[in-house]
Amino acid sequence: VFDWNQPVLYSFVERQGLATITFDRTAKVDLSPLRVDPPPYLSHASAVEHDGRLAVVLTLKPGVSVNDFREDLSIVLDLKPTAGSVPPAAAETDTPAVPEPEAVQETRETPGTQGQHGPKNIVPDAVQTAEAGHDELPGDAKAEAAEPHIATNPLPQGTRPEGKAVVHLVPGRSGTDILVDWPEPVGAAVFERAGRLWIVFDAVLPLDIAEVTPEKLGPFGVPEVQSLENGTALVLPLRDKALIGAVEEGASWRISAGETLTTTGRPVSLSRSWREDGRGSVALDLKGTRKILKMRDKLVGDEIIVATARGPVQSVQTPRNFVEFQALQTAQGVAIVPVADDLNVAAAPDNVIVTRRDGLALSAHGADYEAPAAKGVSVAAVKAPAEMHFAEWREAPGDNFTERRQYYLARLANARTRELGELRFAYGRFLLGYGLAPEALAAFDGALEANRRFHIDPAFRAAKGVAGVLSGRYVEAIADLSANGLDNAPHAAAWRGLARAELG
Repeated sequence: VFDWNQPVLYSFVERQGLATITFDRTAKVDLSPLRVDPPPYLSHASAVEHDGRLAVVLTLKPGVSVNDFREDLSIVLDLKPTAGSVPPAAAETDTPAVPEPEAVQETRETPGTQGQHGPKNIVPDAVQTAEAGHDELPGDAKAEAAEPHIATNPLPQGTRPEGKAVVHLVPGRSGTDILVDWPEPVGAAVFERAGRLWIVFDAVLPLDIAEVTPEKLGPFGVPEVQSLENGTALVLPLRDKALIGAVEEGASWRISAGETLTTTGRPVSLSRSWREDGRGSVALDLKGTRKILKMRDKLVGDEIIVATARGPVQSVQTPRNFVEFQALQTAQGVAIVPVADDLNVAAAPDNVIVTRRDGLALSAHGADYEAPAAKGVSVAAVKAPAEMHFAEWREAPGDNFTERRQYYLARLANARTRELGELRFAYGRFLLGYGLAPEALAAFDGALEANRRFHIDPAFRAAKGVAGVLSGRYVEAIADLSANGLDNAPHAAAWRGLARAELG
């Protein structure tokens, strides 16, 4: 029972052995009683606070379903076995109910609350019968009721694999999802790099991909399995740009790639610190960090260091660039690409620490990467590349839009080849200033075709990203607004937030 002292909105989702209730506000909740002495139908409970909302995730035991309902200002979750999961002998025995155990918050016991709308008893009938009267049960049923044997983290509609992990392709919210079933819960790190999806696990077992057939691949390419020291990686090419999501479901991990995400999880924040001798280090607050794993990216030709964790999902939601390393955007866990040869990545209980023997070269003001100024880019654009100067961009010779547009078209028609890139960029910003985002995107694509340098120009990527947001092309927009030089830009962060909000 969740006792609130004010009206609260909530959503409830039950899927694959997990029940998640999310409230429209946050509060401190003590789950220690559930973890120390969980109710008979519950395996684990955890809570996550994100964007001012509280989410509580319950891992259910097999054959258990949950009903949710309101009682005054409280939200009640009623855990009970599904039909046929209680032994018949126990189900038919009329026994007095035992006191209800504490769920997430203290249960209120007032007269008349056990009626039609009151909270239900979540203690299994078999256990109640065993405690109230063993003599009324047959020997076999008595033993089963006294010591119920329920496997932890069951695989829905089947059994957990033994001696290996099994990879399935299953229908998901945005298309095809990857579901990896493990014998026991494992930690993971999930991220995309160079058009490939990396799913890294901190357990050493073979990955069975026999069920992954070409006709089921959907947005993914042919998978590749990499064996790591103390871990295993599954790498799949992505056929299209997509948002990557991850969720732990019992002892399984579900990975999705599409235009929408169910959740981005808790954001992993980054902090800098300096020792007394001036040596710097960076900490990423990945709660419950499990293992640090190293792997080789054969496509790019460098090394990636990842930190894994169990669910609920925690993700680095904005890539960060430093002099000695890069922190990649992730859907789960932490992924570091070293630039310095002596970079050290270590796991602490609730942090990932990145440092060097002589310390990291850090800026006390937070911006550790500054893109170099480029010819043709204004001073304002270099200092704040993601700031949109719409009014300034609308200025051109002419009294109205038609005359000003004709001015740009005439310049483009008479331009030399080496001038096309800059002119198309200027024309795209002119169109964007008038709110013509799709037309601006076409001009930006033409500028990039004429001059590939724009791909590393933060001002260009920012303008293209904003045009993408205003055109409804949110996935591409987020990629543009996350380019080098924009990771710490507040204006880019605002547009990224808008794009993610539109994606849901």
